Amino acid sequence: MKRLHVHVAVENLAQSTRFYSTLFAAEPTVEKDDYVKWMLEDPRVNFAISARPGRSAGISHLGIQVEDEAELAEVYDRLARAERPIVEAKATTCCYARSDKQWIADPQGVPWETFFTYGDSTVYGEGSLARPKEISEAACCEPEAIPQAGPEPAAASACCAPAGATVTAMDDAQIKEMVRARYGGIAEAAGADSCCSPASSCCGDTAAGKPADKSRQMGYSDADLAAVPDGANLGLGCGNPQAIAALEPDEVVVDLGSGAGFDCFLAARQVGHAGHVIGVDMTHEMLKKARENAASIGAANVEFPLGELEHLPVADDTADAILSNCVINLVPDKAQVFREAFRVLKHGGRLAISDVVNTAPLTSELQADTALLCGCIAGAAPVERIESWLTQAGFVDVRVTPRPESRELIAGWAPGRGIENFVASATVEARKPGGASRG
Repeated sequence: MKRLHVHVAVENLAQSTRFYSTLFAAEPTVEKDDYVKWMLEDPRVNFAISARPGRSAGISHLGIQVEDEAELAEVYDRLARAERPIVEAKATTCCYARSDKQWIADPQGVPWETFFTYGDSTVYGEGSLARPKEISEAACCEPEAIPQAGPEPAAASACCAPAGATVTAMDDAQIKEMVRARYGGIAEAAGADSCCSPASSCCGDTAAGKPADKSRQMGYSDADLAAVPDGANLGLGCGNPQAIAALEPDEVVVDLGSGAGFDCFLAARQVGHAGHVIGVDMTHEMLKKARENAASIGAANVEFPLGELEHLPVADDTADAILSNCVINLVPDKAQVFREAFRVLKHGGRLAISDVVNTAPLTSELQADTALLCGCIAGAAPVERIESWLTQAGFVDVRVTPRPESRELIAGWAPGRGIENFVASATVEARKPGGASRG
């Protein structure tokens, strides 16, 4: 028998515990320093409250708890028919329990989970995707109203909600987990049949076409496509950072969000055997695929370490150039990514990035669509904000250049939604002071 789940974030746990115990005429089933739960039979509800740092008070998420794996599969089938993105979280630790979960957001952006719990945990865990926060109009409208040093509000980075309204959005941990699951699934789908395009590619591209066709549209040549191992090009991206990188022999290159290794293998050819390329990705499935690709061609000057872009597994003053292709927009704290890039670059080192930028305020419908968080749309920031982040990180010679010719490419990511009117592909270039300028 299934049970409705309600999780409320509260400011005062003790006060709320007294209130709900009185309301339910029942003592809690689980009581921790930051989390309390009632397993009610009338009504049949798993009701939880928590007081965790960084969470706004209010409904955190809703859900359906099941009693066995068969019921979990049954509810999953229902979710699949809802035709919205689903994130699976197997063997996850959350709310002092071990569970298998699936997550989905309703059209308003409210997260729902369905889960089967099979054990207790001594720690709260970080497996929850559903920690929404309220982002008000004041947090997103004018660039000067936004704290430049802090993380960018997710899904509302270029909005604004109507006066007095709020937008329910996913928090940083949720976004990361959803992105990780999305691109892990793309890697696995590509691995199942390397001759075919992934079911959906970066930026929500559901348009027909093989990876090679998409890459040509981004600006890669037939020679580029022929130079990489089979399976390295998944058709992900929004441009060609190689075109602005001007890589030279013996250089050290870092690729942020390297995926299956496409740009890394192209860079490795340019820097030669005496050079070195480091492809950083947070998705295990992508790293596995990239490493297999490297092994298939004996690429000794390429490595693929696991890491997040906000905390790069690369030493200070290592890289001559940093590349990235349509990945930084997926990261909630973009300012921190640029600070890390500055740290990792040698003096005189440069950024050569292709990414999407926001060119007009997103509609409320687009803001609320969680699929666009994984699809390079909702996370796009305005040019002025990117320039500000780069300058504050210490970069000079900052140039962010939108590419109007990218409208056709962008439109294919969410056909019929008009997203090409709100975002565009752009090149992002900057230099760390010192060393020899490259003109």
